[in-house]
Amino acid sequence: GTLIATGDIVTRGNYDHDQVGNKPALISTDGNIESRGTGEINGLIIAEKGRVEMKGDTYLNGAVVAWDGIIADGNFGMVNFVEQKPEMEGDNLIELLAWEM
Repeated sequence: GTLIATGDIVTRGNYDHDQVGNKPALISTDGNIESRGTGEINGLIIAEKGRVEMKGDTYLNGAVVAWDGIIADGNFGMVNFVEQKPEMEGDNLIELLAWEM
């Protein structure tokens, strides 16, 4: 399913999360998203104004969008890109403001 929060989303311990259909898996409108411990997240992760931190033995099959950065730490597993087609309101346009590698 989709987990939406206005603040932080923190997952700990053994945690698995799957998106349903073409809806994102995790969305924080104003906070950060942090995944700790052991688990797998399947789907799109969006931190509209915050950062995404993947720590521990977390595996991601999907994609990450974060305004304040993406941090991979510890025994973070691989990110397998899976094509995402989330349903969006409006004209379905996303403006890329910056990219740093």
